[in-house]
Amino acid sequence: MGLFIMFGFTERIHNGILKKVNNTVMKTGLALGGGGVRGIAHIAYIEAMERAGIFPDIISGTSSGAIVGALYAGGMSPREICGVLEDFLKTAKRLGLALLKRKKDGGRIASFVRDYLSRVLPVDRFEELRIPLKIVATDFHTLREKVFDSEDILPALMGSIALPSVFVPQFTRGAYYMDGGATNIVPFDIIRDLCDVLIAIDVSLVRPNDYKPSTKNALRATWAATHETLIALKLKSCSVEIFERPTFDKASTMEFQKYKHIYNQAQAMTPAFIEKINKYIL
Repeated sequence: MGLFIMFGFTERIHNGILKKVNNTVMKTGLALGGGGVRGIAHIAYIEAMERAGIFPDIISGTSSGAIVGALYAGGMSPREICGVLEDFLKTAKRLGLALLKRKKDGGRIASFVRDYLSRVLPVDRFEELRIPLKIVATDFHTLREKVFDSEDILPALMGSIALPSVFVPQFTRGAYYMDGGATNIVPFDIIRDLCDVLIAIDVSLVRPNDYKPSTKNALRATWAATHETLIALKLKSCSVEIFERPTFDKASTMEFQKYKHIYNQAQAMTPAFIEKINKYIL
């Protein structure tokens, strides 16, 4: 994993594009992986990219990465996206929704999330986005990956974030869809042919080395092993120039109360991330 070098660049990133010596425009792709509350880290990475003058030409996303991608591609700033998350959590608390008790509140959570996203999404359709976006979900019956990149954004998001035990598969366009992480936790491969420099952020990592071998932790480890295997297989046929894989102190998918801690940890990691980019293009 790590850093894969395919091109010899001599010019810096500027205004969202890269240029080779012969002035050929080089496009930047950004793949945002799923990971529940750990998806807040994407905001810190995007902030760091903007400070360095790096703006993606195309974005792909799974689950929480799809939500961040949709808000950002629709024109929201990283600071505005943080505000949306904080308001979401405050509103959920005010309504008495127990985000950690999915079995009890699953139906209400799904309805609340759909209504909330419908209000905060900057645009309704993929065609209206400022940056092209691809969202991954998993077809419940065929078990195959589904990539949404046209028509209405909200149904695609609801399918992509439909994590088992949180709420039921979501029906749209004639099929039921569930969590995109089941088939593509970091969807870098679906934009590989659409960009020259590919940046992928994987926030799904769970390292069970210091966990007790309990039933609950075994379930976490099973998902982690599956994701590791799928990513390794994809990397054999799909190169990634910059692949970030941060970990966040045992923060599980639905522990939304830890979002500030995750965001602060991610911010501390971004200088090294930008240094990689700078080394890559010098």
